[in-house]
Amino acid sequence: MAVLILLLAGGYLSVQNSRVQTYLTQMFANQLSKQIHSKITVGKVNIAFFNKIILNDVLVEDQKSDTLFYTQKLLAKIDTLRI
Repeated sequence: MAVLILLLAGGYLSVQNSRVQTYLTQMFANQLSKQIHSKITVGKVNIAFFNKIILNDVLVEDQKSDTLFYTQKLLAKIDTLRI
């Protein structure tokens, strides 16, 4: 039982780390890029207390490699009370 609690706590703490968040988001962006045959990249991710998401250096290209969207910083706030 203690091992399970340690694994869950370790997983939770890992997901709070910006490097882990960035790695997971980049993996997701790569998979999505392959599925839609377009380039999607995210430079850095920071999720703060599950109510704010900050994405840095977000790039979305079309299938002809033209830039559809680019921003240095994308901020989204989540109202957890409505969920």
